[in-house]
Amino acid sequence: NDFSEKLAPRAAMALQMIMLSAFATVVGILCGAAATHACLRKGFQASRLQRVAAAFVALLLVTVGLIGLLWCFMSPPPFSVQIDGPPSFLRNDPARSIYFGNGCFWHTQYDFVVVEQNPDGPFGRNDSAVTSLIGYAGGRYESPSGAVCYHGFPHTDYSRLGHAEACSIQLDALHGERARAQV
Repeated sequence: NDFSEKLAPRAAMALQMIMLSAFATVVGILCGAAATHACLRKGFQASRLQRVAAAFVALLLVTVGLIGLLWCFMSPPPFSVQIDGPPSFLRNDPARSIYFGNGCFWHTQYDFVVVEQNPDGPFGRNDSAVTSLIGYAGGRYESPSGAVCYHGFPHTDYSRLGHAEACSIQLDALHGERARAQV
């Protein structure tokens, strides 16, 4: 039941985006086809300039419709940029961090913070020492602005860019009993 409650807004947003893209595509193609048909039918009285302008508008509308269709269904989205490596800024040491990609990262980060702040637990950290971070991982693309978002336009949608929700936590040690206890 909890899963279906979380899935409903996502499904509604995806359906809304698909319907909007499909509507724009169909309208663009139909308007372009209608304008083209009007230019080609017998008895169409217009100057050469008017015919060229009408053909240009028709071609433009069909092109916009096709771009809308591609924008909706291409992955990665058009204009996305391939990521060439890890980010230049790091808060946690990647060599001492472990990463979990297990669905919704908000509750996972909360669980990690609770474990880190437990005075009797393996970490025993205070508020300023908590290392739990959330983000998107595993993707090879980002939007031209560098944004990867949960909700938004197709060119920033994390799943369309190949990312998954992930949460990391930094270990105090890499080997030994303390590392085993923290993992």
